Amino acid sequence: MKKNIMLGRPTIQENSYASLFNSTKAVDGSIETFSKVQEREHSVWWRVRLKRYQAITDINITMDTACAFGTYGKDCNLLCPSECHNTCNKDSGQCDQCPVGFTGEFCNVTCSKFCGANGCDKISGQCFQCNSGLWSQDCSRFCPKGCNSCQRETGHCRDCYSGYIYNGTTCVQCPARFHGESCTLSCGLNCKAGLCDHENGRCIDCKHGYFGDYCHENCSEKCLNFSCSATTGHCSHCEIGHHGEQCTRCDRGYFGEECKSTCNYCKLQVCNNVNGTCFECEKGKYGSFCNQTCSSQCANRTCHRNGECVSCRNGRYGLQCELLCPPIKCSACDKESGVCLECHLGRYGSECTEYCPSECRNGCLINNGSCENKAVTTFPSKISDTPKFKNGKMC
Repeated sequence: MKKNIMLGRPTIQENSYASLFNSTKAVDGSIETFSKVQEREHSVWWRVRLKRYQAITDINITMDTACAFGTYGKDCNLLCPSECHNTCNKDSGQCDQCPVGFTGEFCNVTCSKFCGANGCDKISGQCFQCNSGLWSQDCSRFCPKGCNSCQRETGHCRDCYSGYIYNGTTCVQCPARFHGESCTLSCGLNCKAGLCDHENGRCIDCKHGYFGDYCHENCSEKCLNFSCSATTGHCSHCEIGHHGEQCTRCDRGYFGEECKSTCNYCKLQVCNNVNGTCFECEKGKYGSFCNQTCSSQCANRTCHRNGECVSCRNGRYGLQCELLCPPIKCSACDKESGVCLECHLGRYGSECTEYCPSECRNGCLINNGSCENKAVTTFPSKISDTPKFKNGKMC
């Protein structure tokens, strides 16, 4: 009984063509695999290690004249184009099949960009299917207007886009006042003349008093005669006392929800158009609404927004100048503390309680009683009949 004594034994050969064709392929027991050496080798050898001496009666060598996988040519020394996915005609090198999206003998031609996801035929380049809305052999022609898809060979409509309806031959636009899938929807009630876009139902224009894509929004009640832009809703004109895109802001001098209240005492009649509080007051007024009068004791009748006097009339002090400077002694005092700033003639000191030296001719300094001109001066007994001094000098 014959036995294959080389099966599975260690082997070696000269310059294997690739690992796929190494020397072990000759002794693996399969006729589907084989060993191969580099091209143009002058001396080719292959060896097997039998481990011990054997009595060999015959040797069977199986030869394959076909090229190795991924090669072609007379000597099988040419590589198939990469586009062929390593399978090509052993004589010409033409691809046996192409990857999706390519056509031609060598798969180097791109299918039409209008072909669907399945690509095109390798030989003819004809699309297997077209993208939506296209037809013809190379899918380069558009379906008739309104057709969502059409027959590949004839271009006849199969179904229609929203806003169109099939009339037995082709897709036609919805009749006036209708829109949507198969034209089953009516245009909005506020669309002017009932007209809208046949595809999406947006109004062509709005009835008086409405605006928006579908004319669902009401024009502002502040718009004069409820008239506004159908697109933006901006008022064409405003009611008296209002302004702004939708007439929701009060004109200068007015405030309140209806803009009917006036900024009476505010400077230049400018106030917050919501609550009416003033930004500034006219002279002689104070308060959030400038409706209170500054104290008559304020100098020039001028006060701050809280009613505090800016300065006082002579002889007065306090936040609203409601207090009198010390009588007899002071002719003027500090607005906040009441400390004397001016004394009647012949007096000095913080409270004007000290008398100037008799030799001071023109009075004396309020802080220390010194005088510049020393001369006998007789002071009158009635203060009201004498001139006044500030810092010891005659006013």
